[in-house]
Amino acid sequence: LECFVACDLETTGTDPQRDEIIEVCLLKVRRGEVIDRLVTLVRPSAPLPPSIERLTGISEAHLSRAPGWAEVRPRVRTFLGGLPLLGHNVSFDASFLKRWGADTFGPLLDTAALARIVLPTAPSYRLETLCRMLHIPREASHRAAPDAAAAVHLFGVLRESLASLAPDVVRDIAGLLSRGGSPWAEVFTVACEKPPAVSRPAARAEGEASGDTADAPADPPTWSEAAVAALFGEGGALAESLPHYEYRPQQLAVARAVARALETGRHLLVEAGTGTGKSLAYLVPAALWALTTGERVLISTHTVNLQDQLLQKDIPLAQRVLGRSLRVALLKGRQHYLCLRRWGAVLGRPRLSPAEAHFYARLTAWRGLTRSGDGGEMNFTPEERTLWQEVRADPEGCDATRCEHAGSCYLVRARKAAERAHLVITNHALLLSDLKEGGLLPPYGPLVLDEAHHLEEVATNLFGCDISYGEVAGWLAAVENAVQKPPEGEAGARLAAARSEAAAFFTAVGKAARAAASQETAEVRLAPGAANLDADGCIRAAFAGLTGSVNAVLTVLERRLGRLSGAEGGHAAGNVARLIETGQDLLHRLHLIYTGKDPHLVTWVETGQQEPPRACTLKAAPVEVGDILYRRLFARRGPVILTSATLTSEGSFAFFKERCGLDRLPPAELDEVMVESPFPFREQALLCVVNDLPEPPAGEGEPYLDAVSACICHLAEAVPGKMLALFTAHRSLQKVYVRLRDALADRGIAVLGHGVDGGRSRLLEEFTGLERAVLLGAASFWEGVDLPGQALQCVVVVRLPFTPPGKPLAEARQEVLRQRGCDHFSRMAVPQAVIRFKQGFGRLIRTRQDRGVVVILDTRLLTRSYGKKFLASLPPLAVYAAPVQKVAAAAAAWLRSDTFCGRAQ
Repeated sequence: LECFVACDLETTGTDPQRDEIIEVCLLKVRRGEVIDRLVTLVRPSAPLPPSIERLTGISEAHLSRAPGWAEVRPRVRTFLGGLPLLGHNVSFDASFLKRWGADTFGPLLDTAALARIVLPTAPSYRLETLCRMLHIPREASHRAAPDAAAAVHLFGVLRESLASLAPDVVRDIAGLLSRGGSPWAEVFTVACEKPPAVSRPAARAEGEASGDTADAPADPPTWSEAAVAALFGEGGALAESLPHYEYRPQQLAVARAVARALETGRHLLVEAGTGTGKSLAYLVPAALWALTTGERVLISTHTVNLQDQLLQKDIPLAQRVLGRSLRVALLKGRQHYLCLRRWGAVLGRPRLSPAEAHFYARLTAWRGLTRSGDGGEMNFTPEERTLWQEVRADPEGCDATRCEHAGSCYLVRARKAAERAHLVITNHALLLSDLKEGGLLPPYGPLVLDEAHHLEEVATNLFGCDISYGEVAGWLAAVENAVQKPPEGEAGARLAAARSEAAAFFTAVGKAARAAASQETAEVRLAPGAANLDADGCIRAAFAGLTGSVNAVLTVLERRLGRLSGAEGGHAAGNVARLIETGQDLLHRLHLIYTGKDPHLVTWVETGQQEPPRACTLKAAPVEVGDILYRRLFARRGPVILTSATLTSEGSFAFFKERCGLDRLPPAELDEVMVESPFPFREQALLCVVNDLPEPPAGEGEPYLDAVSACICHLAEAVPGKMLALFTAHRSLQKVYVRLRDALADRGIAVLGHGVDGGRSRLLEEFTGLERAVLLGAASFWEGVDLPGQALQCVVVVRLPFTPPGKPLAEARQEVLRQRGCDHFSRMAVPQAVIRFKQGFGRLIRTRQDRGVVVILDTRLLTRSYGKKFLASLPPLAVYAAPVQKVAAAAAAWLRSDTFCGRAQ
């Protein structure tokens, strides 16, 4: 790449068919030096959107004096001159150049794609993030000239860093990119000819930071509740290990309760408010127990973020407190690990698509770094996640007793590390899978479940099942590869028939569900035999056709298996046998969901935004999981310690115990502990309720959304800093987003929408980098979002988080409660919403230094009798109810001063 043109454009939007170019920067680069440039503003034919003006700083006044595209276009075409075009996500710029008649460029050189290969474990591949990581100087972003220059600098840094990769890794990447026709292949081919620099250190193995290779001192530790308490007391080992330690009696209370549970074998429920330090309060007793007794302790979390916190922060601190090394292992489900056998198979393909070539090149670079083989070390795009499924470990294709890679298998290595560990960190899904199937986790004694409020949800998913067209089509493709490719004769005919029947069945079900729901994305409950959706019998006929054709394919496989014998069999026979098992499981799930004969399951159809058949998934879930969890988890072993910041409703664990089967235990076998947050909430937080809004309607009334939008607009203008608005439905969020976007952009306030501007991780990264912004979030934003200090000053709860109507699982659970003579609303709907409400409130105050306002837009908090239950679930703090204008003024005054100026309710 002796010579290329670096490019960055600023445009009026993201659609090249509709939007226009407003700024161009082209830099001609030869041997790393810029030798020519073309930089100009471009006057568009339509007014500049306010959001673009805010993003770029380009104004109408600037553009009014600029040349139009007709004048700029010939200069651009000449400058490009057929040279390669380099840029960050350059396909975006290329699409605009093509649309506007300036397509005189050569191959596209995307620095984002190159960065994904060279830096496979980077947390983000946005240009600003990479520049910050690599210490690349960069002027104001979202202007063409600085972004083009940054892309050139980034390319130089990435090319130089190739010298730190092992020569065989660079050579393998060059070969993969060549097979995929990537223009980046030349860069790696040239790098192969240069002498290697010092290699980068390999990635840390699971638990290595926690001293899993070190032996404990010769003198055995002493176990007792008093010994645990002494570690957490004033002047104890914890105080000596932390430079700014602050004694917290709440943390000591939790540590004592955990120690008692370990000693007595009784189960324990612990709700510990934000700031308690509960992770350390269970880790230190658990580690001391494992070191003293030799009994392994299993710690299960719901999120990867908490696992990272435990491994990187809390466990090293626990070791300092104890003065001993711990053997710690992280163990995930097999699908998280790279399968070396499957990896070798894809590397042997003679031709690769560009997407495959880039992804496998990235995996090759990552393999030179990783010791765990855990794909979670990488930040996958949706397309990469699909490709990962081709190389990850899976039960159908895994037989460690016969696999030639068993000695170096990442999954086998992880399991062996777990068998040697004092503490094993895992997740709820793998824990419950082990209870269901066995053999996935090493033997263990005490069990700690952090983020335990997710237990019912995870159990519901794991003990249920689903089936989609994509899964059936994937199985048929695997059969085709195993039998003959391309398949001929009877095998080919049966496979073609099965593909056709699968498409017909899922299309019929998907269309019927959409028609019943009168919308594109929906969840529609299934009656047995889909009778509620099948007036004309089309679905019944399609079901018969699909099951018959799958059985016919299974017959082909069984004949194939019969012919594979002796030396000819081996791995091929094992693969065919696993395909037969998978096909039989597909049939079982299909029958289970379609027939609806299991009274303990609720079945439904879920449709997405794609077109049928791919938009349709059939699902089944247990109506209740309490009995399953009691029998498999709580009745068979102990102690199980369950903890979270949000387990109670109205000061009681009763709802959680009922949902998770703990109410079946004798009282003497279960202890309960609740500790409040040590934070002074009266000084840190103000709760406001807007009382002049209409009550939320059952649906999405447009006048109501107008009022909500106007209210958020008032608050955003008055409140300094940044705001998070929590929604219970994506559809409402999207409608409010449209109303707010341009209105607030005029005032210099950015609006970010969950599912509109990106996913959670990207939005949080962008949000933290803005001075004034409103982030509209749903679903996952209600919990697990940690934005301390100036990153967040105001949380808006748009409506109380009751489960939206029309959810089949919720409806089935309500029916069960009604059949038992219970009021489902007070027994289930309100406690669920109260716990969710507590989670949303908890987004605001994350540290003792935080200060902020929570604003509730749902007047039911004041007008309905159950509103008191929501308020009672919060820590003691001032509550102010008033019209929106007064609430906005009070919120602004609270954030600008140390006192509350309104009148508390």
